[in-house]
Amino acid sequence: MATFTGEYPLYCCAVAPDGVTVVAGDEFGRLHFLRLEGGAIGI
Repeated sequence: MATFTGEYPLYCCAVAPDGVTVVAGDEFGRLHFLRLEGGAIGI
């Protein structure tokens, strides 16, 4: 399990096929690219 917060509300997120990259979208249409620490997650 992972949690993250943003400066503005995040309305959506997706995990890339690599299992460690997360893309989140905020209320202004900006995309935030994050990398999970500790390796890939199982989906």
